[in-house]
Amino acid sequence: MIARYKLLSRGAPVGAGVMGADYVAVSGVAKSASAAHPYAVANELLCGQLGRGLGLPIPPGFIIDDAGTPWHVSLNFNLAGQQLPPADCAALVNAYPSLAAGIVVFDSWIVNADRHPGNLAFDQASGGVNVFDHSHAFYAATFGRQYLERFENSALADHNCLTQYLTDLTAVDEWLTRLDQIPRFWVESAVRDALAVGLPAADEQFCIDYLLGRRTRLRDLLRQQQHAFRSVTPQLWAQF
Repeated sequence: MIARYKLLSRGAPVGAGVMGADYVAVSGVAKSASAAHPYAVANELLCGQLGRGLGLPIPPGFIIDDAGTPWHVSLNFNLAGQQLPPADCAALVNAYPSLAAGIVVFDSWIVNADRHPGNLAFDQASGGVNVFDHSHAFYAATFGRQYLERFENSALADHNCLTQYLTDLTAVDEWLTRLDQIPRFWVESAVRDALAVGLPAADEQFCIDYLLGRRTRLRDLLRQQQHAFRSVTPQLWAQF
């Protein structure tokens, strides 16, 4: 699944030494932190890097500086430029059951209680899927590490709009294995990048340890929320 992003304009050729390259301007969606969401930029940067490391279709993101204020920018995948409709979650799971399982595993890992049809894009005509908006995950709102501590023993699968439509746990198991294969240095690097845009420096090791520890416990946390997987039979859980 190759994502495409919105081109604003094409400029002059780069010049000598760069074969066939032109300068271009592309479209992005930017957000900054606020008093109500002081960790929004850090959350977006951190979760985006972790999710893309896992192999999820999260638009590439980067930081821009506007008069000393950092903004997180996600490349704009909305080529039509019209308001995106909420994703049909049942149709998404039916078309891409493995991907849907991966999103549930990822959201459980980053303590995301805010996965809803409005921050999933599923174009049924092209088959394109985009996963975005992680401002409310990890260091949610103004709670910071207290949010993580509050949900330390919850997978939050019952807060995910895709969970109820999953019918099998094979893909969940595969994504948990993939999650275990993310290198420690990737997690450490993602956390340290987030420190530069709002994650508290004093919480660096806490965040690294939390993410690495949570992934080792995620299978058990998901087992504790079998009720959220309404379409998965008890027999399948016995084998999970």
